[in-house]
Parts: sequence; structure tokens; C-alpha cells
Amino acid sequence: MIILSKTKSIYLFDVAGAIIFTFVFAPLVSLVWNFIVVVALLIYFSKIKSVGWLGIIASTLVITIVGGILDIVPLFIPYYLRQGTRLPDLIIPMILIGLFNYYFSLKVFRLERNQSINFGIVMGILTAPWLLTYTNEIMHLLSTLTT
Repeated sequence: MIILSKTKSIYLFDVAGAIIFTFVFAPLVSLVWNFIVVVALLIYFSKIKSVGWLGIIASTLVITIVGGILDIVPLFIPYYLRQGTRLPDLIIPMILIGLFNYYFSLKVFRLERNQSINFGIVMGILTAPWLLTYTNEIMHLLSTLTT
């Protein structure tokens, strides 16, 4: 128990909601979102029947796990290389997720090369749930590019 004052204290149940959301619901939301995007792309490329639902579910699970691992890659970049910005935390995982999904869709879903490129780009952009945390930096970057 952490005592903040004579009358206030923090108990485990005060932060249990954040812990449960972080370790239970966030991965489930990511899995469902990846599933939606994968199904939409396979429908668009007319490959939904050739892959099958079991293949889609298994592939989405693999894509979600690898995507979660690739999300933490920027944590290994030294701070002085970031030069005060968090954009590498966004750009590097997007590129890595896109490349992984390109090769994954080429080999597992047996898409054509141009379809796999599109699959990788879309997955790299749309499966970045942390995009909202970088809104200010993205807007600042876009404003500096247009001036």
C-alpha cells in the first residue's frame, strides 16, 4: 500500500482496470482489428476462398504476435539517435510490419507480388493502433513539409 496522505491511499484494485485492459483487452482488440483488415484485403484480392477461414484465423494470430514484437523494436534505439522526437517509434514499426506482411502474404496467402506489396503497405499503416498517440507530431511533420 502506498500512502499519499493521511486519508488517501492507492490499492491494487485502483489500478486493476488499467492492468486488465493492458494485458487482456488490448491484445484482443489488436487481434480483432488485424482479423478485420486481413479479411477485407483477402476479399479485395479475391483470395478469401483459397485461404479458408482456419488459415485466416491462424495467419491473423501469427501476424498479431509478430506485429506486437515488432512494435517494441524502437525501444532498443538509443535516445540520442531520436533527436527529441518520437517519430522513429512510429515509422520503424510501420516499415517492419509492412515488410513482414509483404513476405507473409507472398508465401502464406500466395498473393501476386503487387498484391503483396499493397497488403504490406495497408497492414503497416492500418494495424498501427498507436497512430493516435502521435497525432501532434504527424501534424507538425506535415506542416513542416508543406512550408
